[in-house]
Order: sequence, then C-alpha cells, then structure tokens
Amino acid sequence: EEAGIKPGEHLPQEVLDRVATMGKAFVMSPDDIAQAVLFAVTMPESAHVNEIMMRPSQPLQMPGMNLPA
Repeated sequence: EEAGIKPGEHLPQEVLDRVATMGKAFVMSPDDIAQAVLFAVTMPESAHVNEIMMRPSQPLQMPGMNLPA
C-alpha cells in the first residue's frame, strides 16, 4: 500500500486530474514533432536523415516513480 491506495484499487478522479495536469507541462506538442519531421523532409537529397530522437527538455519526475529520461 502506497499513499493510501491498496493494490487493485482505482485512483480517485482528483488524483488522475492532478497527474494529467502535471504531465501536460512535460509533454511535447504536436507542433514540436511536426517541426522535426519538416526539418527531415526538407533536407537536401545529399543529406540522409536516418533517425530522429526527441525527448522533452524537462523529464517528468513524480515521487515514487522512476521514469526514463
């Protein structure tokens, strides 16, 4: 049991709303992704973009959760 939640119980809507609000500050926008794609497809033919890796500049950190950076 962590934070008053027992295994198998659902989180209260208030908690889900707080997490969703916090998460939005750390999620890239569709425009961020679109700009990267536009960059890749407008490169000259002599340039080959093999991979694009994007991560939020501020990794999400929540107490009790280990998320990859």
